[in-house]
Amino acid sequence: MLQAQPPAGTPCLEWFRSDTMDFTRLWVGQHTDGQLRNLARLGIRPNLICRIGFCLSLREPDAPDPALYDDGQVREFNRSTLLGQWDSLFVCLLKEYLRKHGVDTERDLESHFRAHISRGVRLISTRVSRASDLATLIGSLLPSGPPPSAVLPFEDDRQ
Repeated sequence: MLQAQPPAGTPCLEWFRSDTMDFTRLWVGQHTDGQLRNLARLGIRPNLICRIGFCLSLREPDAPDPALYDDGQVREFNRSTLLGQWDSLFVCLLKEYLRKHGVDTERDLESHFRAHISRGVRLISTRVSRASDLATLIGSLLPSGPPPSAVLPFEDDRQ
């Protein structure tokens, strides 16, 4: 059953705790592996390309179909190498995306995670030919404008 929001009093990252994604290794298929090999010319490690690709995929309006990215197990990533200290954040982002798209967040997280990474790597591969292109692409993922006013809490309340 989909849970629209965390139980009362539960912090977001606690609700999205990564133990629901119980895999320790992630495999990508032949096509994604080939694109990662091609992107190696940029001098950026594949795990970082996958992280950027994952975020890029989340910006797409439609959820990727995991079946479209199930083309074998060619390249293996250790989950801790792939996600590093940001593991819980990536799981949080994935679950929120799936919830917004009406996908059961308790099932098939690994296949959806792989689909987002694979789609993201493909998006990068079509948009990037030089490292400077990747820097521009990353910049496009960041919000523009000044930081939210919440950065300076209570500023108006001073007497």
